[in-house]
Amino acid sequence: MTAPSTARNKTSKPSVLPAALRAGDIVRLISPASWFDPNKVKLGMDSLRDLGLQPQLGTHALARYGQYSAGRPEQRLEDLHAAFADDSVKAIICNRGGYGSAEMLNGLELDLIAGNPKIFVACSDITSL
Repeated sequence: MTAPSTARNKTSKPSVLPAALRAGDIVRLISPASWFDPNKVKLGMDSLRDLGLQPQLGTHALARYGQYSAGRPEQRLEDLHAAFADDSVKAIICNRGGYGSAEMLNGLELDLIAGNPKIFVACSDITSL
């Protein structure tokens, strides 16, 4: 496996670039904000399998809390941290965007995330993470 490389950004601080995905790699799907239709999640997982990847769902990825959220903030944070802590997971894909991700910012374990670089795919308000 290729080790993560480092690059320099405009402020000369090193950035960590995780290794590219390869066939057979595990990708974890989580829902750090809004709830998402389980049927659409299944279709996405099928598409990832077609690409040769092994998708996994976070423990609370299909949970529902309130009108819009995918589980309580602490559940969503638990899934995020678990995905970064799991050495077998090579990429994290967020099922959907949403403002609920901001509820997680104060609880982020930044050392855990920085010490376990992974591809992180997200959109909308999840870019705050």
